[in-house]
Amino acid sequence: MGTDGYLPQYKFTVSEVVDAFRCPMYFFLKRSGAKGSFVYKSDGIGTLFHSILNKIVNEIKSPTLFKIDIADKPLIELDKIITEELYRLFLEEVKRKDYTRNLDTAWKEIETMGLFFSKKFTRKSEQEVNDMLIFTERHIEFIMNNAHIKGKIDLLLKEGMTISLIDYKTKEEDISTDVIQISLYKYGIEEMLGERVIPKIFYVSNGVLEEKRFTEKEYQKMLPIIKNKILDMENYIEGRAKPYRSKNTGICNFCTLKRICSV
Repeated sequence: MGTDGYLPQYKFTVSEVVDAFRCPMYFFLKRSGAKGSFVYKSDGIGTLFHSILNKIVNEIKSPTLFKIDIADKPLIELDKIITEELYRLFLEEVKRKDYTRNLDTAWKEIETMGLFFSKKFTRKSEQEVNDMLIFTERHIEFIMNNAHIKGKIDLLLKEGMTISLIDYKTKEEDISTDVIQISLYKYGIEEMLGERVIPKIFYVSNGVLEEKRFTEKEYQKMLPIIKNKILDMENYIEGRAKPYRSKNTGICNFCTLKRICSV
């Protein structure tokens, strides 16, 4: 989004903005062409998790959940039907790639999250489902300050009179950066739709689902902090400011760029 004829000078992804909060030096080195990552983000299970949940949402769009007649099924039998279909999708996705670790844990998390979201749409008509599902796995682009920002949201869901912006995660690694991420998505979606959305993050770990919501007041407090960080990123690139190493040295243990990172 932006004013007509205006071309932003900088292009960032939502992940880059989050990285700049996590460690400005890491952002700058990556932006300069260094190859690296935070190791705890690279086991592939998160990608598997999101791929299957996206499949679940796509199958939900059929007139009956997973193309199975569930109209007269009791709740206990309904849970069994949904679980069997989730497991089928899980096996299909696992066969596509060589996932060798944590599959038992991944299945438990997918089952928990999949049951929760699938049951939101059971016994609803095709039109009702389509009205509820606004976006899923949708790339968005928007302008903030002098920067063009790109990212991808997990799910935008209409629940009654409320529009929920949903991000689901397999574990809570850093709630502060999660808030930054979903705040950026909220800003972009509200610019796109012209309506207020409610941000929600769902964490699932060991079969337990936890929902975190953020108030409009919390979002408005976070927004200028994010805008200032984007200005910092622009200044690092232009040489007007020197990027610094994260004060949270604990994350350095997970960073593959720590050997070339200067203090």
